[in-house]
Amino acid sequence: TWGWDKIVIFICPDCYNSPLARAQMRINYIIEYLTKNGITILTQRTFRKNDTAEMIVPQLNDTRARGRIYVPLGGPDLSTYSEFLRAAKMSNLDPIDFAVVLVSNIYNVNGFPMPWKAAPDLVEYFKMAVIIYNDCYNASDARNFASQIGISTDKTDELAMYMSLYESVFFYSNLIEAQKMANDSRGLLNFVRFQLFSGPFGNYTLNEVTNRLTPFRVIRINETSGDPVDVATVSIQNVQCTQDSSKQCLGLKATIIDHGINSSLDLPMDMPVCGFEGELCEQTQTVLILLGVVALFALASVGFCVYRRLSGGTMREMPWLIPSASINFINYNEGERGKTTEHSFQNLLQELSPNPNGTSNGTSTGTSKDGTARAERSRNRQIPLPPK
Repeated sequence: TWGWDKIVIFICPDCYNSPLARAQMRINYIIEYLTKNGITILTQRTFRKNDTAEMIVPQLNDTRARGRIYVPLGGPDLSTYSEFLRAAKMSNLDPIDFAVVLVSNIYNVNGFPMPWKAAPDLVEYFKMAVIIYNDCYNASDARNFASQIGISTDKTDELAMYMSLYESVFFYSNLIEAQKMANDSRGLLNFVRFQLFSGPFGNYTLNEVTNRLTPFRVIRINETSGDPVDVATVSIQNVQCTQDSSKQCLGLKATIIDHGINSSLDLPMDMPVCGFEGELCEQTQTVLILLGVVALFALASVGFCVYRRLSGGTMREMPWLIPSASINFINYNEGERGKTTEHSFQNLLQELSPNPNGTSNGTSTGTSKDGTARAERSRNRQIPLPPK
């Protein structure tokens, strides 16, 4: 998966072909289900069926700093999303940085509905979207069923209702024949959860609240041909249980299809580089500013100390600034009644240099009362300051 667990939702209650109260109930259920399954709703906005793209643009601009995955809930008909996608184009929601996820949740026996086939100019807008198409029934089985009961495949809602009813009766009948009926409803629910069933219209499983789960299609539109391109394969597999992460349950798992250089058609991640509100980049900038201020303060402190020492004469009194010719050493010889001899630095070097016979010219030796020889040199120094 792409790790899209933080989304922005736009709802359109009057886009559903049902009373507003019922449509709002349906939307609330979708949001609740997403939240329970680890999806974070960053913010929620509302648009109307008759809103133009210009009316939707301000809301998109207001939310683009909050998230980059947009999920408009505007009913099963993809054509109702045309103005929303126009607004996304006008708001410069680049598909590299943002994604609009459309959900076509009504099964169509005749195949994937493509409103841009009748209006080719819509391809420019629908190519921005990731479309989740409800491919919940086997198409050939569904058409055979429609033919047997005498319903036109164009009557999508009516056919879907009959198919759902027939599959429920088929499921219940098989449980009775297999003698898997429990004594109470709780035992029956525990049995049917996360089991793989083979129904009249294909395989399916039931989740923790016994919702029917079947694979669906995740597609994007090829901007050249206008044909749908699958970007992921969804299948029923063992996945981590929602109720207990330490257990495995049957569920839906998506695998991204590699299309080479157009792999996933440049689908973005749900976390912007600078965070949803730019806080990551702002934090980095703040740290750099603080480091710069500290560095300037340190340089200013060093410069101030150097200036004070130079202006006070302290630096001029340091040993490395005193000429060697002005350094004198005073030697004391207690054995010779405290006579002192003053030597310059050059004289000292001559005294320490070896004679031709290998001995040193060094003096300043004496004897103490106990007869132990010792030498004292430079017990005291008179170091005149250089002329200013």
